[in-house]
Amino acid sequence: MSPYPVADAHVDLITHLLEQTPPLPLPAVASGHLTVDGLRAGAVRFMVCSFYIADSFNGPGTASARLTRLMEAMGAMTAPLRPAFRASTMENIFQEETGPAGFCHLVENCDALLETDLFSLTERGVRLAGLTHVGGNRLADGNAVVCPGGLRAEGRALLHDVAAAGFAVDLSHLAEPGFWEVVEDYPGPLLVSHTGLRTFLDRPRNLSDEQAAAVVERGGLICLTFAPEILAANNQASVDTVTDHIDHLAQCHGTAHLGLGSDFGGFDGTCAGLEDCSRFQDLARALLARGYPEACVAGIMGRNLMDFLGALYPA
Repeated sequence: MSPYPVADAHVDLITHLLEQTPPLPLPAVASGHLTVDGLRAGAVRFMVCSFYIADSFNGPGTASARLTRLMEAMGAMTAPLRPAFRASTMENIFQEETGPAGFCHLVENCDALLETDLFSLTERGVRLAGLTHVGGNRLADGNAVVCPGGLRAEGRALLHDVAAAGFAVDLSHLAEPGFWEVVEDYPGPLLVSHTGLRTFLDRPRNLSDEQAAAVVERGGLICLTFAPEILAANNQASVDTVTDHIDHLAQCHGTAHLGLGSDFGGFDGTCAGLEDCSRFQDLARALLARGYPEACVAGIMGRNLMDFLGALYPA
């Protein structure tokens, strides 16, 4: 089997690098979810790298300062990976069989964007905005908030601004009241960059069948995670578990709106058979074994995400 080129919708690469002891640039990391050799072995051609801002940084000044710190570190620590902030560059990298992978950016927890110039962010490859992490911020409530509410006034105002700047909104982690407000009111593209499904594990973090249907109806993309704690009870997840989640969505909605968002670098457990980025092709083999046509497998492994990004970024 020739490897299927992979595009990953959610990688916590900079978090992974900064959490090394001491912090290390990517070429110096020898093990774990993300390594240069692992990316090559897994045929990973493109990644959406998250600027993850923990809830502890929420608030005026601190959130934006954290975002600035992450952007500076990303530039210094990720060679030989290639930043790609135009659709044509992304596509060229994805089509190459060799050479370093490319990347663009997502902000995960957009509290920082209340004090950040959005148009300057687009020049640095950021066109994807996840409003919250698990807690509440000045915009909305995340999935771990008990009795969550919807968007706050600042959240509604920011949605207007990110729409004008040409962003897609990532619905991952957003509590359900805010989720439905964004689906109903946001005029731009929608993404769920890393999720599991409540059909298999009934937690607020995961998408219900109704939520998944709404994203698909809006033409959005749903990307399945490899994080075991949101895939199966007792964290006992495997490549077959991920395939089950994919298969459920495919049976309901087809495969054109499906992708992968591993969340590598952002969780501590292990998904058996998908322990790190070198194992992506094992998932492709599992999909083929279930009878998925090659074109559908290619779409899930990366083509669908690249088409989504190609429509979002300038040519």
